[in-house]
Amino acid sequence: MIRMYKNILDELPSGVWATDSEDNIMYMNKAMTSIAGASIEEFTGLNVLKDMDKPGNKEFLESYRKVKRNLFPGEYEVRLKDSKGKGFVHRGWLTPLLKNGIYGGMIVTAEDITEKDIYLKAVKESEDKFRRTIEFAADGILLGSNEGYITEANQASCELFGMNKEEMLQLHISKMPFTKDSLERSPMRFDLLKQGKTVISERVIKRKDRSEIMIEMKTKMMDDGSYQSIYRDITEKKKNEEKLKKFNQILEQKIKERTAELESFSYSVSHDLRAPLRHIYGFADILNKNIQSGKTDNLEQTLLKISSSAGKMERLIDDLLKLSRTSRQELNYSSVDFKILINEIISCDNHRGIKWSISELPRIRTDKNLIGIVWQNLIDNAIKYSSKNSNPKIEIGSRTANKATEFFIKDNGIGFEQDQAEKIFRPFSRLHLEKDFPGSGIGLAIVSSIIKRLGGIIRAEGDPGNGAAFYFTLPCEIKEVR
Repeated sequence: MIRMYKNILDELPSGVWATDSEDNIMYMNKAMTSIAGASIEEFTGLNVLKDMDKPGNKEFLESYRKVKRNLFPGEYEVRLKDSKGKGFVHRGWLTPLLKNGIYGGMIVTAEDITEKDIYLKAVKESEDKFRRTIEFAADGILLGSNEGYITEANQASCELFGMNKEEMLQLHISKMPFTKDSLERSPMRFDLLKQGKTVISERVIKRKDRSEIMIEMKTKMMDDGSYQSIYRDITEKKKNEEKLKKFNQILEQKIKERTAELESFSYSVSHDLRAPLRHIYGFADILNKNIQSGKTDNLEQTLLKISSSAGKMERLIDDLLKLSRTSRQELNYSSVDFKILINEIISCDNHRGIKWSISELPRIRTDKNLIGIVWQNLIDNAIKYSSKNSNPKIEIGSRTANKATEFFIKDNGIGFEQDQAEKIFRPFSRLHLEKDFPGSGIGLAIVSSIIKRLGGIIRAEGDPGNGAAFYFTLPCEIKEVR
């Protein structure tokens, strides 16, 4: 019977050895000799507590003594090195042999778990590496159980949600702090998740401090029902997209306006240039016929009319070039004293009989050349259209509001209907007959173009028989007042 038990023990894959009541090794199976790296003869008769009392066996001996003292089975694990310095790990059980409650020896089982230990270490290292990767990721990462509770949350996700890790790990997927309207726009798609699909959606998180951020989330459900989600803050991205959208809308509107202006401009130019060309063609034809018929008495008068039409055409072309230059000329900002500038313009011509009223005007930073063209045209217009008044008056002044300076020039001339106020800024748009008030009709178009380039706004007010007023703003810092 003893031989049969011995044969069975020798065939076991786990190591087994036994000691007597004095702790001398009296049996060791074959598997144990392989684990221990020594023969049965080398171990038989050795005393566990005396002959094996070495630094490398400290943990095992502590477990051995504890089991012997308590007379209760216990587990042990030892990490040793063989004669070649190669490390190995043993794990097993210590079972005391009792006779009538008295210690009679020990049965020790041992299993070589070196490979298993290496595997577990590798798994742990991999998990640690994975956890570190998650923790230091720039995007928020959440892992959840198949019951819907968050099991892992990295630092980035805590910052996105405005919570600490403890608070995050208490959250259920159904209690995530998403705003109601964002959930309505992009509801949870559990049907797609259960199909193994990655669901991408955009949500708004309402944090504890009441602030809101927009995030993009990618969620994937695993085979065991657990899930993982990646969150990215897209608040700034959405703001920039909205800004770009508004910019494009403004740009489209400006293109429409410019296209309309160009169409109107093209029509006006073709119309106004065609008139002198028609005159030149008509008088040239008359001149040709007269010469052929021998009539030479009106040649000089006909030539003068042709010359006059050519001159008019030349002036129109010059005015068009001026308008073009105002939109292409490089801006050169400097401090400009408006009162000195206006006085220089007025003093260049002799405007007798006009009563001037010029208020204190600010010195501001703007383009002196372009703003000079503005004032020259506005003053010329005020003089021209008040010239038929027996007591002409022109008033110039300014006022400051909302970080902008508004200038004005008023006259008591012929005026105009208010519903024509926008039309007068179009090229070649004239409200009065050219024989009464000569001009190309492009001066106010130049003024409007310049004011827009300088970042301002211009408007006009008119009253038939009582004069006109022009107002324009410049968003410039006031330096001083003279």
